[in-house]
Amino acid sequence: MDQANRQILARGISTVGHPAIVLPTASVVTLAGTGEAGLRVPSLILGLALVSGLLLWSWKKVRHGHWRHFDASALSERAQWNRQGLLATLAAAITAAFLGDKTLAGILAASTSIFGIAWISGDYLKLSQHVAFAILAAGIYARVHPELALIQGLLTATIAWSRLELARHGRLEILAGVLTGILAACIATLWES
Repeated sequence: MDQANRQILARGISTVGHPAIVLPTASVVTLAGTGEAGLRVPSLILGLALVSGLLLWSWKKVRHGHWRHFDASALSERAQWNRQGLLATLAAAITAAFLGDKTLAGILAASTSIFGIAWISGDYLKLSQHVAFAILAAGIYARVHPELALIQGLLTATIAWSRLELARHGRLEILAGVLTGILAACIATLWES
């Protein structure tokens, strides 16, 4: 496969593997089959509002010329993205816990840890949040749908390749994403037990 086609493939995988797609999908699929039905609707609305709000905020940053790209690739953009993500997911985790949805609260607390680690380490490296959230998604699936966890694991490997191919991250940043994702998956699992 030539360079141009590899870039097109990598962009497609990176888009499909975006955290705003991967994590909500894993959460909805997992939450739909667990817990009390009465908790699920407010919890799912909360999760959708969180993702929509973060994406809208990011889009506005680009539209108003504060950021160069929606991907928040520059260090100052990434710091803002991580801080905003940390605050949003922390508030949502507290709200989910207040609503009594322990599973979603754990997923959101795990997401908060990814944003927090990315924010703290941001002066040294730009860890791959695509990879971290993809691994968290695999961990979420593993508890209820092990077959989907395996598929998500394979998708995670292709996501890591795409981020390298697009030169969005280096190998160390991918590794940092892997380790952060594993830690986040552990947090989500321990939260529920």
